[in-house]
Amino acid sequence: MAETTDPVRALAAPDIPTRSAGARDLAESGGREHLPVLVRLAVEDPSTGVRLHAAGAAADILSRHRSPSAIPAAERDALFRPVMFSEPGLNPGLFQVAGEINTRPGMSRILGGMRDPRVDVRVGAGVGLLRRAQQGQHNGDAELERQGASLVGDARIKPETRVDLAALCAALGWTSALAEAEALLPQLTGRLVEVMEEAIARLREPGR
Repeated sequence: MAETTDPVRALAAPDIPTRSAGARDLAESGGREHLPVLVRLAVEDPSTGVRLHAAGAAADILSRHRSPSAIPAAERDALFRPVMFSEPGLNPGLFQVAGEINTRPGMSRILGGMRDPRVDVRVGAGVGLLRRAQQGQHNGDAELERQGASLVGDARIKPETRVDLAALCAALGWTSALAEAEALLPQLTGRLVEVMEEAIARLREPGR
């Protein structure tokens, strides 16, 4: 059920709860015409909560327009520009938008986030990669698996994040990550070993 009678008007409200409610409503019912204001709020709003809700709403709307012809390339580029030049620590939720916009710079932004020393940024980048993977599956992007799987072997990324990436690859059926996951396993300790062993077992499953 909608939380506001006019979610666009709610986005301009002076109080944080109303702006957040407007963004949540648009996540469910918003259209392509609402993307510019949501991206702007996701970058500029003074409230962390509003920025996160706005980013999630923009990503959800973009996910409903996954066909390459649904939103022209020039429009996607215009939406991505403020995302590309924003500080990722201010709103890691913007990686969701980068994943759904489905552009080459968007993927580069996500890959950069994976190497960030801040945990929240790396987690946000992981969510962005998952969104991008769902885009790739929808649009038949075979190159994406190679890019995603190679991250498991990227020494510039912290081991715990590489383990999470291996688990993501296993969930997506990206079996090309198996060799990188097996090579990383001897370097791990504690809980990471268990998580990686489970990911490797899934990557080895017949038919994957």
